[in-house]
Amino acid sequence: MQTFIKRWGCLSVVLGFVLVAGVFYWGWCWGWWGRGNLLLQSWFQCRCPAASEAVRYHPFKVLASACVKPFLYSFSPSGRFVIVSAREPKIQVLRFDLETGQTLSTHLEDKAINDVRFLNDNLLLVRLAYGQGYSLLDVNDGALTKIPSVEYDLDSQFNHLESTTLVTVKQAEQVIVTGDIDNSLDVVALTYDYKQHPERGIVIHSSGFSSPKSLLKILNDEAITYSQVLLPYKAGSLPGAYYSIGGEIWADDLGVYSTTKELIVATGQSSDGRPYNFGPAGWMLNDQAVVYGTGGSHYLIEGSGIFPAQYPVPQPILLLEVPPEYWPTTP
Repeated sequence: MQTFIKRWGCLSVVLGFVLVAGVFYWGWCWGWWGRGNLLLQSWFQCRCPAASEAVRYHPFKVLASACVKPFLYSFSPSGRFVIVSAREPKIQVLRFDLETGQTLSTHLEDKAINDVRFLNDNLLLVRLAYGQGYSLLDVNDGALTKIPSVEYDLDSQFNHLESTTLVTVKQAEQVIVTGDIDNSLDVVALTYDYKQHPERGIVIHSSGFSSPKSLLKILNDEAITYSQVLLPYKAGSLPGAYYSIGGEIWADDLGVYSTTKELIVATGQSSDGRPYNFGPAGWMLNDQAVVYGTGGSHYLIEGSGIFPAQYPVPQPILLLEVPPEYWPTTP
């Protein structure tokens, strides 16, 4: 009898441990507690049922799961498409159609790339890795066309533009400027038949604090007509706010607001960013949703000084939908 009691006691302890561990694991997976804890994310987020991620990040919709280790490269100017890289289960570059919800091919699956930027909804500027320069990708037919490129950097030997480069830009049938004037800028000069004659085009890359501004000044001084690729949001009077393409509503870390500052949709985050620490990245076509987060990783140990950040925890890319009654009216 005593042996039976001892065995039952041991079995009860084991069953109790399994039950507590199961509740612990299941509760986190379905967002009952600890959603923003990075340690628990690193342990559980890719071991939970796939459907639980959408529940855990409610009211967001999951655009790209943390488990594919996503990174947001670029928005199309219209806000319809985004380019996302994924590193799991294999390295790939994905194009999301936010209007239809489809995931489309970029034809870059076997390419090593450093950057991808939309020039329009159908044309991408691709900077290939390992010094392979720039190519243009037509997403309609998958044609990847290598374009000559030069560097413009005031702090190096590339601190001026050759006369032949300026001639190429002036003779181009379209000149497109993309990037951030405070960080990195690309000037793309093309003929309409660039696929047949890529040698008639050129990409000028400029980065740093002052070089992009200087490059833009050269274009203006030379009276070169160009179009500028604008990201699908607008700056406004409120710091950190992303105003919609239509300019009627705006978003920040806490949610989406009307022009009267009424909170339309809350992200569930507090003013200090808990539990997710996600911010807006851009607006979807027709102001129907906001993309939050850029992917990448948060770190269990933040870097400081000479010590780098340690133990990355991949983060998802999310979509926060706006109620239809706040969409802009179409004429």
